Amino acid sequence: MRLLALLALVFAPGFAAAADGDNPFTKHGRLRIAKTGTYLEHADGTPFFFLADTCWTGPALSTAEDWDFYLKDRKKKGFTAIQFNCVSPWRTAPTDAEGRTAYAVTDGKLVADPGFFARLDNRLKAINEHGMLAVPVLVWAHKKGDAGFDLPEDQIISLVKYEVDRFKNDHCLFILTRPA
Repeated sequence: MRLLALLALVFAPGFAAAADGDNPFTKHGRLRIAKTGTYLEHADGTPFFFLADTCWTGPALSTAEDWDFYLKDRKKKGFTAIQFNCVSPWRTAPTDAEGRTAYAVTDGKLVADPGFFARLDNRLKAINEHGMLAVPVLVWAHKKGDAGFDLPEDQIISLVKYEVDRFKNDHCLFILTRPA
């Protein structure tokens, strides 16, 4: 099955500076799409070089200490963004480290688990605090077992709205995938 990837940029002010004082979001402002439409830039016009590392289930399964170690290593190596899957169940992570899933379907209605997302809040904020852009894949949709494949459209929309609302005050580039 083909995937259609849609990108949505959501950046908001109120972001704390990195501990090392070298945070590009603090120095140069929010990200936006440049007028040419071909690259990302900060509010002051400084280009943003997007070099992402993908750690699919890192936020769901890592300890806070391991996550910090990982982010320091990636920052040191020059990465500017961290991409990760935002939802469990997923084929490689049926739950987070505490055994929670991102949502349940009760009486046909999708209900997000705030505890699951509190863990992601902390991991996402840590990405930003290390001066990198968070790139959550909101709903993966490749095959059976993926929320974007298994859930009906109204529940996918409900989940994505919840995630975007929850992370709207962080520096994120959201990736949404669903079957074409």
